[in-house]
Formats: sequence, C-alpha cells, structure tokens
Amino acid sequence: MRNRVFCLISFCVMWLVLHAQNDSLLHRSIDEVVVEDQHQPIVSHQLFGNTRWTMSGLRKLPSLTGSADPLRHLQLLPGVQVASEMSGGLSVQGCDNSHNYISIEGVPVYYPMHLLGFFSTFNTLHFENLSFEKNVSASTANRIGAFIDMQTADTIPASFGMDMEIGLMSSQAAARIPLGENMAMLLSGRYANINVLYNPLINPPTQNVHTQYRFHDLNLSWFCRVGEKDRLSLHYFEGADVAAFDVRYYQMFSQMFWTNRNASLQWQHDMLRGDVKMMLYYTSYANRMFLSQSDAKANLESGIHTAGIKWRRFLPLDYMYLIFGSDFQRHSVQPQAPYVEGSYVMGQDASYSQDSKEGSLYVQAELPLSSTFDLTASLQSSFYENDFFAVHIDPQLKLRYQPSKQTLWQLSAGMYTQYLHQLGFSNNGLPTEFWYASDKDFLPQRASKISAGYQQDFLDSKYRLSTEIYYTHLYNQLEYRGSALSLMTEKYHLADNIINGKGANYGLELMLSKNAGPLHGWMSYTWSKAPRFFPNISEIECYPSVHHREHELKMMLNYECSPRWNISATWIYAGGTPYTAVESALILQENLIVNYGKHNGARYPAYKRLDISARYRLPDWKQGEQYLSFSMYNALFSKNPIAYQYRNMYKEEVYLFSTILPSISYYIHF
Repeated sequence: MRNRVFCLISFCVMWLVLHAQNDSLLHRSIDEVVVEDQHQPIVSHQLFGNTRWTMSGLRKLPSLTGSADPLRHLQLLPGVQVASEMSGGLSVQGCDNSHNYISIEGVPVYYPMHLLGFFSTFNTLHFENLSFEKNVSASTANRIGAFIDMQTADTIPASFGMDMEIGLMSSQAAARIPLGENMAMLLSGRYANINVLYNPLINPPTQNVHTQYRFHDLNLSWFCRVGEKDRLSLHYFEGADVAAFDVRYYQMFSQMFWTNRNASLQWQHDMLRGDVKMMLYYTSYANRMFLSQSDAKANLESGIHTAGIKWRRFLPLDYMYLIFGSDFQRHSVQPQAPYVEGSYVMGQDASYSQDSKEGSLYVQAELPLSSTFDLTASLQSSFYENDFFAVHIDPQLKLRYQPSKQTLWQLSAGMYTQYLHQLGFSNNGLPTEFWYASDKDFLPQRASKISAGYQQDFLDSKYRLSTEIYYTHLYNQLEYRGSALSLMTEKYHLADNIINGKGANYGLELMLSKNAGPLHGWMSYTWSKAPRFFPNISEIECYPSVHHREHELKMMLNYECSPRWNISATWIYAGGTPYTAVESALILQENLIVNYGKHNGARYPAYKRLDISARYRLPDWKQGEQYLSFSMYNALFSKNPIAYQYRNMYKEEVYLFSTILPSISYYIHF
C-alpha cells in the first residue's frame, strides 16, 4: 500500500512538472555554476549532488602505491566505508559494494579492483575526471547504491603528448595521439608485480603465508568530430590479475585468475535545444580459482557477460530541463559451481548459466518552482525476464531550498530496483564473489530511501559545513552462508547456501571543509547503523552487516608550501568491523568441526591509519612538467588486524601491513 501511494504521488508531481505553465515566475534558464579561486580544492563536493574529482588534483594526495587511485580515495569522503585492509569494495551509506554502479563512460565494470582493493582497475593517467553520487539517478542502470563514473577528456590535442609515472609498486603511461584536426586516440597501460620490491613486507616469515601477485590494465579511447554537431567515441578497457596464496600452516594453496573487459561505441548529436546520445556497449568479468588443502582440490569458476544499448535525450526548455531515454541489457551469468576432488567429497552441482534480460524507460524533469525552490522529479519503469517476468515503477523526488548563495536545504526520497546479486564466501577483496541473476526463488533487490540535509558556506565561502541524515530500507537481500572449507568436505548445492533476508541503513554525516587558500581539506564524522535480518541465521534479532562501522572520523589536509612543494596527510579512525568468532574447534575422525559464535557478534579493534606524502615539482624538462612524489602509508605503524588464526589453542592476530610502507614515484607530462 505504501509503495502504491508513493507511486501515485510521484505520478501527480510528474504530471504537474510536465504541464507547468511558462509564466513570468518560471521563465528562466538554469545556469551552470562554476566556482573559481586562486587555489582550487582537490575535490568539489556538493551536498546531495555530484562530487567531481579531477585526476590531476587526486595525484596530490598520499597513496599506498605512490600513484593516485580514485576508488581508494573515495573512502575519505563521509558516508563511504570500507570493511578492512583486505576489502576493497565501497560501502556507501550502508549499501553493499555490489549495489554500486561503477563504470567507464557509463558502462559498468563488474569487479573494479586489484590486490585486495589497494588498486582500482582505473589508470588515472587515462582519465580526466571522476563523478560520484551517493544515489543513482533514473538514467543510470538498475542499482540501489551509489554511482561512480570515470570520464576521459574528449578534446582533440594539437600535438602528440605523453604522461608517465614510474613507481616502486606499479608503473603506467598514457599517450595522446592526434590523428588529424578532428580525430584523436588516447592509449594507456599499467603493470605491477608486487613481489619484485615488496616481497618481505607482504610475506612476513612469522605468518607462514607466501603471496605472489601481478596485474595489468590496458585502455584505449578514440574520438572523432563529424561536422560541427556530431561526435563519435570508442572506448575499450581490459584488465587481468594473477595471484597465488600459500598458507603453509593450514596446508592450503590457492591460485586465482580474473579478467575485466569493457567496450562501448558512443554517438552524440548536438541539436538546437540540447543533445541526443546513443551507446552500444559490452562488458564482462570472469574469474577462476583453484584451491587445495591436504588431498582435497576444488576449481571454482564464475562470470558475467552483458551487452546493451542506451539512448538519452537532453532537452532544455524555457522553464525546465527534461531528460528521458532508455537502457536495454542482456546478461549471461555463470554462478559459482565448484568441481571438487578429495576423500571427503560427496558431490556438487554441475555448472550452468543464467540468461536474463532487463530494460528501463525513464523521464526526469528539473523545474525551478520559484527563486528559492527547485524540484527534480523522475520516474523509471523497468522490466526483467529470466524464469519469470517482473515490472517495477521507481519514482524519485528531490526538493531543494536555497534562500541564499551560502545556504542550501534539501529533501530527497526515492525507490530503487536491482536485478543482479553478488554473493561469495568471503569479504576479503579477493574474487571469490560471483554474480547471480534474480529468479523466481530469489527475487530482485528493492530499496526505499529518504534523506535530508543542510549546507552552509561562511567566511566569504572559504569554509563549508554540511550535514545529512538518511534512512534506507532494503528488501530481498541475499547472503551466501557457505565457506571455502565446506566446498572441500560437504555436499555442495548453490541454492542450499543462499538465504534471503532484509535490512536497513541509517545514519548521520557531518563534514567541515576549507575550499580556498594554500591550506585546504576537510574533516568528516559519520555515525551509522546497517542491521540485517536473515531468519536462517538469526531467528530473533538483527545482526550488523559485515562492512558496518558505527563511527568514522576522517581528515584530509593539503598544503601548497610553494610553487614546487605540496604536502598532504590523511587520517582515518573507525570503529572495528564485525566478524563471526570461532568459539571452539576439534578434529573428530579426521574431520574438522568448528563451533561459531553469534553471527557478526564480535568486532575487530578500532581501525587507525595516518598516511602522509610530499610532492616536489622538478625543473621543467623541455616542454614538459616533472614531479617526484614521496609517500608513507601507515606512517604511525598502526596494527590493524584483518583476521585471526589459531595455533595450539591460542588466538593470534593477522595483519596485512603492520609497519610503514614507503613509496617513491616519478611523474612526467609533456
């Protein structure tokens, strides 16, 4: 009943928006606001709006790898969390990482991470900007989380140019190649072999774990201007990882291979009013994992392939902006189906694939109601077909009140649908997670969201204070209750290891930022809750989500000492993440029997980390710029455990990095 009332109200609002009169009050255009200052802030953060991050500004911040990484630095914003050092996914306002729509020029990347999340799959030398929104819009494909998009510069360079960055952990390069007055190509690549220089740090002899790891990324973008009103672009991305882990204490060995591919052909036509854009795209992700323990062996494979077409029309009218379009996709999903050999194996499921289709039609209107009130209303109708057929109507409303240039209030509400699930027996940043398409047994995910916020600029807009409260109710959430050990010792059926439940996310965010001057940055605090209720796990009460941290305090400062020196520091303090503790374990007739405590009933110690960096601009070389960057990850030697291991009945903490991790990189642009 509540959903029907919400939809009815939204239909009425949309009708009023589309039939608004062109009177003297509403007859005005909505201009883009550009803020210029002598010292531009690294990140342009707007309450409820689009956070825009330039890659050139991002390179000023401290980094584990010595080079900028967009997803890693998004964790510095309020409301964006990551569970641990071994979890690279982003939890935005309590949602899971798989709820986010992470893309290259609007095309999704299904597993955008390398090395436990320390690297994203995005080579920042190839891209110009990052756009980030905490809630997807109606024009984005069906998701219930945040929207993150990497964007290239589509300008035609006058001459050949190149960017190179050589670091201790990874190296990358990008070439800008003009192919005439109206055509250009951007080609970039990145390679990393972690063991070459960092082997003693990632393989401490005291933990009896040996790790080998390498990866590469390739990007290609082609741009062409066809006349004065038409533009064509082609984008291609490929990334591949190879990893091996040898846990000698448990006689466990694993090898992992995973790949991403992403391609799109886009056409944009400028019209007298607005423009129209069409896109054909393909994206895929596949992984393979080999796991052995004693005489048991398992092969795990999974993947997803998506082909689609998007169409969008942007129409500015005298009294409002109007955006409408469509998006149709076809998925081929291979859920995880292990092949197991060993003494204790009783059988397993055969591999299979899911073929599903989904599409959406949407309309969005941005209407100024008065000189101080603006309304954005959108309506998305989506359909889905697998072994059943479903249609969902998702309305979204946003009301903004801006009595002055320094003050902004906003109220936002909406409904969202997602037809793909991501499952897995770990949350450690490794590709053990896999995608699963909704079916008649496990229905599409749904979410209802509401949020309110306030933003105030003061002292000549040099400072900004913002606060936001939010609440999200989640339906049809899936969780995987299997484990790596159960694959080896138990009869395995995927459906038996998937359970259905619901949840909620709610919290408060505060942020104080300084946006001008040689010293700028921000400080933020987030209080949040992310309870989940799965009757198969907890018959009586809710338990916290695996990525939930109740308190987070973050600070980022950047100081431009001189035209040549730039110093940055980031500090993170967060409450411990929950985990399920082992209460007892015994071996009975060569079988390991483990007794666990309350699900996610224990927590790791509070997380603390300080990172610092310095960037020095070397004298210009010919017509190019060159920099040296020095960074220290975990500068205070903080010990943040990522797991516990048990030796002779004693519990020991396991760290990924318990010491400082220095890095030096050299960057040149010409």
